[in-house]
Amino acid sequence: VYVENRCSDKITQLTDNVYVCRSGSAADSQVVSDYVRHFLHQHTIQLWQPATVKVVANLIRLLSYGNKNMLQTGLIVGGWDKYGFWLQLLVWIL
Repeated sequence: VYVENRCSDKITQLTDNVYVCRSGSAADSQVVSDYVRHFLHQHTIQLWQPATVKVVANLIRLLSYGNKNMLQTGLIVGGWDKYGFWLQLLVWIL
């Protein structure tokens, strides 16, 4: 049984220029976005530059695909970087 969470914002800011639209299990999508936000903070500190949208989408893809048997979520990553505007669809709702 799936229960909708009406108290959760469905659009989450990951960096200054990258956002994720979450669907499915609110708990799963919040955990994924929290981990990604943490990894992106480390990425920015180590490389002294913000991550591109493609890097963010690949990080979410790797994290979600590695845990696909435990997650019930779908994510859309969008934002802008020095290469332009991007929108990536990542669906893992099981």
